[in-house]
Amino acid sequence: MLALRSKALNPGDDPVASDLWAIGITVLSAATNTDFNYYYDWVNYRVRYDRIKRMFDVLASYRYSDSLLTVINEMIEETENRRIKLNEIKFVLDEIGIITSQQQEYDRNSILFSHVKERPEEYK
Repeated sequence: MLALRSKALNPGDDPVASDLWAIGITVLSAATNTDFNYYYDWVNYRVRYDRIKRMFDVLASYRYSDSLLTVINEMIEETENRRIKLNEIKFVLDEIGIITSQQQEYDRNSILFSHVKERPEEYK
């Protein structure tokens, strides 16, 4: 939001950490059926951390897994350098079995569609 306020064309933010923030806010919004704009004060260029905290507490009451709640909470960490890293997310997903099942599905689809040739040039 500071870069937006100062109209910086090339903010010095870590792009991966910014993407993780965006994914975290998107997941929080989707899981609580809340418009993402609720978390921002666009007039004063600030993030409404009070609202994020309130809705995260609501999300926690929905009985999602502790692992998922931890990942979301660490994605929406205010301090960029304390935000969860991609390899840490992968570790959590491995632990709860999401990566393994998706990899198995990918492997199964690779076998099922191995006869399909690459898309013709006009469809790329």
